[in-house]
Amino acid sequence: MFISYSNIITWLQLRAMATFTLKTIILDFILGTVCFFGDQLLMMPTVHESDWLRVLVDETTHGLVGVFAWAAVIDFEICWSHLFEIILSLFFSCAIDVDHVLAAGTFNLKAALSLPHRPILHCTTLILLISVVLFAVSRASNSKHAKHLPLMFLVTTLSHHLRDGSRRGLWMCPFGSLSMQQYSMYIALIMILPLVAKFVVVSVDLANGFGGTIREKMEKRLDPLESV
Repeated sequence: MFISYSNIITWLQLRAMATFTLKTIILDFILGTVCFFGDQLLMMPTVHESDWLRVLVDETTHGLVGVFAWAAVIDFEICWSHLFEIILSLFFSCAIDVDHVLAAGTFNLKAALSLPHRPILHCTTLILLISVVLFAVSRASNSKHAKHLPLMFLVTTLSHHLRDGSRRGLWMCPFGSLSMQQYSMYIALIMILPLVAKFVVVSVDLANGFGGTIREKMEKRLDPLESV
């Protein structure tokens, strides 16, 4: 089937306009701001010299990054379904650090922070593999309640890895580490991640017929004379 240039442009416009909403842009800006100020707070002597304060600030920042990243993806509104997803995104973005305790074999904070190597859930390759498995399971189950779960897991855990990777690089086991030499690169990747994820969500919803409202709104914006 022949696809015209105008059809491609319309396809891109529909998805781009549904992705880059004002709410998403604002949430994405807040996301970048949280990363910056959270990192600056960690460098304060009072915080840096206290294990408990350092963990508290770092985990709070990880949690907020996951929350705002996913809020940008779903165009957060105050409703039960979105609140549940936000709570789940907070859990995913923080729970990944439980592997420090598991690797240390103790609840001693100093031991958990002084591991000779990075624990298993900080392997980015493993996170990508788990995400692929979740996508496959979600598709096989065809459950509308779990359709966002794989992408939520990927966005929240990958944002955690990107934050950690700004200091130590991304651990792409068994291939080695991928260094992020510039701080601005990490901030940019953190902010781009939810936009790419939202573009995927919008595209899938439109393709599967779940985006009727999106399609109608965007088509009216693309062709305002149509409603006259």
